[in-house]
Amino acid sequence: EPQWLAGVVIGVRIKMGRRGKMAFVSLEDEQGTQDIILYDEQLSAYKDKIKEDQLIFVRAKLSNDEYSGGFRATAEEVLSLTDARNRFTRQLWLRFDAEADEAMAQQLLQILSLHRMDDGCPIYIDYQHAAALCQLRLSLAWRIDLNDSALQALRTLSLLSGSYAGLN
Repeated sequence: EPQWLAGVVIGVRIKMGRRGKMAFVSLEDEQGTQDIILYDEQLSAYKDKIKEDQLIFVRAKLSNDEYSGGFRATAEEVLSLTDARNRFTRQLWLRFDAEADEAMAQQLLQILSLHRMDDGCPIYIDYQHAAALCQLRLSLAWRIDLNDSALQALRTLSLLSGSYAGLN
């Protein structure tokens, strides 16, 4: 059964094999390095995601490598960090409190509009006021792409911060 691996791309070697191009992508994490094999079809489909010094997530079939004594990983799918956030994050919680005003609500609307994505992450709002508390789920029409730009804009508004980073 395929497993998910993650690491920073530290090198890419491309060779011509019997079945066309193949790439050996070296990933590094805190445990060490691992070469991932991508055959022609996967290389063509995911080449734009494989860049040195980028964090990627790879769903790969693992098998014993008798030559090295380790294991061999053959890629089936490659995700960028944004792709992984969008695939695996079930909800994003934003916090509004009594300090929130109309201007902040308009800024939030602008951010959400700019980063809307049909199959993006659902948004929930935790509203806290001295007299009331409520939790709201925005319509699925307001799902967003969890790219760096969207998350930074939400942090700038202090709606997404520290322990309230709400990525579940």
